[in-house]
Amino acid sequence: MSDSPVHHDTIASGDHRLHRITAAPDGIPSARLAILHGYGDHAGRFVHFMRWMAERDVACYAIDQRGHGESTGRRCHINNWSEYLDDLATFMATPELATKTDQPPLFVLGHSHGGLVVAAAGIRQQLDRCRGVILSSPYLDLKMPVPWHKRWIGRIGARLFPAMPVRSGVADQPLSRDPQMNLDTQSDPHCLGIATPRWFETATAAQAEVRAKAAEFQLPLLMLVATADTIANPTAAVAFYEHCGSSDRTLKVYEGFRHELLRELGREQVFEDVLDFVRARANTSAVLS
Repeated sequence: MSDSPVHHDTIASGDHRLHRITAAPDGIPSARLAILHGYGDHAGRFVHFMRWMAERDVACYAIDQRGHGESTGRRCHINNWSEYLDDLATFMATPELATKTDQPPLFVLGHSHGGLVVAAAGIRQQLDRCRGVILSSPYLDLKMPVPWHKRWIGRIGARLFPAMPVRSGVADQPLSRDPQMNLDTQSDPHCLGIATPRWFETATAAQAEVRAKAAEFQLPLLMLVATADTIANPTAAVAFYEHCGSSDRTLKVYEGFRHELLRELGREQVFEDVLDFVRARANTSAVLS
C-alpha cells in the first residue's frame, strides 16, 4: 500500500458535518475523481485506491455520507432518501470539485448504495458537466434474500419505528476473497451491519425508479460488475447498462469477484480499468453540459 499522504476535513450539508478525505498528487492533476461509498460503509475504506490513483495524477475526494463513518447523523438513518442526493450535491459544489473551465475534468465513482445515489443523480441531471461516471457493484436490486419477517419489519417499521436498527445480514456475507480485507472489515467500528426500516423502504423505491428510468441516464458510463456478488444483484447492473441512454458506455465483468471490487483479490485490474476510463475521457475536449 502506498504511503502517499491524505488530508481529512469536514464540509457542511444542511445540519450535518460530512467527513471528507482527499488524496491528491503534487501539482495540477490530470483529472479529479469524487467517490461515494456504500450503505453501512465509509470513505476510509477507499484510501488505498485513492492513493493509487493520486500516484497516477488523479486527485481523489471522498465523503462519509450522513449517518456513516465520522460524519454526523443517526447511524444508517435518513428521514428522506433524497438526503443522500443532497449530500452528493453539497459535495460536488465544493471548490475542489467545481466544474470550472480551468479545472481538470471531473469524474464520479459510486460503490454499491453510493452507486444507486450516483445513478439517481445522473438521471435527475444533477451531475451535469461531469466527464464520466463509474458504478462499482451498484445497489440497483438486492441479491441477498431478506426473510419475510425483516420485510414485514421494513414495511411496518418505516412508519412506526423508522430509525430502529435491524441486523442487515451484510456482515455475514463474503464481501471479498481477500482475507486481510475481510479481517479489516470485521474489526472496523465504522462498518455497520445494520439497516433501518425507513432506509430500506425508501432505498427500495429509489432502486425501482432508477431501473425504470435507465434511458434517462446519458452520461459516459463505466459499469463494474462482480459475478459472485451476494449483495447487489449483478443482473440488475447489466440491465441498467444495456438500457441506459449513454452513447459512451463500457461494461467490465469480473468473474468470481465479490461485492467489494476495489478491495478484492486482483483489485489492481479494477484500478487499471478505472484509470483507463478516466484517462481516455480526460484527454478529450468534449465536456457534457
